[in-house]
Amino acid sequence: MTRLFPCFLIAFSLAACRPENQNEWLFQIETASWLDENAPVAGVEVVLEEQRLNNGVLNAFYTEVDEGVTDNNGQLTLSTSRGNVLSIRLHLTKEGCFEEFVLFNPETLTTGSDGNVAKVGIMPACEVNATIHHANNPCMEDNLIHRWIPRDLPGTEENVRWSCGTDWQALEPGASTNQLCTITGDTWLAYQLIWTCQGADSVRLDSTWCPAGESLSLVLE
Repeated sequence: MTRLFPCFLIAFSLAACRPENQNEWLFQIETASWLDENAPVAGVEVVLEEQRLNNGVLNAFYTEVDEGVTDNNGQLTLSTSRGNVLSIRLHLTKEGCFEEFVLFNPETLTTGSDGNVAKVGIMPACEVNATIHHANNPCMEDNLIHRWIPRDLPGTEENVRWSCGTDWQALEPGASTNQLCTITGDTWLAYQLIWTCQGADSVRLDSTWCPAGESLSLVLE
C-alpha cells in the first residue's frame, strides 16, 4: 500500500492538470418557452450545422456535424472541431412549433468546458387552412373583399409570428379559394369580409382562436 499511494497521487495530479481541449467548440443549448424563460421545453431536436473550408474548397451547403434532443431541463450539449469554419448555426425543431435558427460567428466562439451558451425560446405554431367562398351570400353583384388581421399578444408584439397575408384580396362572384398560413399558437386570428349589395357595403368582422400545435380549418363565405 505504501508503494501504491504515491503512484495514485501522481496519476491524479496528471489528470487534474491536463489542459482542456482547445481544438473543440462546445455548445450548451437551453430551450425554454418563448413566453417564460424559466419554463424549459424538452424534446427539441437540435442539429449543429456548419460550412467548412476543406482543401481550399467551400461547401456551398450546411453540413450536419452533431445532433441531439433536449432533456427534461431543456438542455443539450453539442460539439464540433475547430478549423476553417466560415459559418456555423443551430437548427432547432419540435413538432407543432416554429423552427428556429441560431447563427454564430466562428471568430467569437470560445473553447473550453464552459462552451458557448445558446438560450432559445420555442414558439408553438398553429396551421390555418381556410376556404373562402363567394357563392352562397345574397350579394353576388361584385367581388368579395377579404383580409386577415392577426392579433398580437399584449407585451409580445415584436415576437408574434404569422405568414397570413394582411393585404386586401378580391374574390370574383361564384369563385372559391384556399389559403394556408401559420400563426403563433394560442392567439386570435381576426378576419374581415366586405361585399357590395345594391350599392351598399356589407361588412363582417370576426375572429377565431388558433390553438397551439394544432391545425385549424375555416370556411368563410
